Amino acid sequence: MQQSHTHTHTHTPAGIPKLDDANDAGGRNSEHCTLILTEGDSAKALAVSGLSVVGRDKYGVFPLRGKLLNVRDASASQVSGNAEIQHIKQILGLQHGKVCGGVGGGGVCGWVEVLVVCMLLCACCCVHVCICDCHAYG
Repeated sequence: MQQSHTHTHTHTPAGIPKLDDANDAGGRNSEHCTLILTEGDSAKALAVSGLSVVGRDKYGVFPLRGKLLNVRDASASQVSGNAEIQHIKQILGLQHGKVCGGVGGGGVCGWVEVLVVCMLLCACCCVHVCICDCHAYG
């Protein structure tokens, strides 16, 4: 008999369209999770096809719509009113005014890394961003 595995999410965001959440995001294995942000649905389809090889436990995918707000010169009200930025914050488990202490560090993050995938002139460009230094917490 095969044993069924259940995954528990402690931060699974509700109501975020087109999010394919990682099975382990927000759970005890969050320190191994990567969120893949893509430029639109076609890039998401490419990323999801790659997940058939590496699996869905550690990788989630979220397609960005249109040009993302440049927050460098944006006001706080522009950032808080931007749906895409709010979706990303909600997916990552980030909250304004709270410090992300990493998994096991008392923080609020459900993800450790963000992988940004963009298509440039038929070439795939990837940028890896570590949002929490979870290794510092054991």
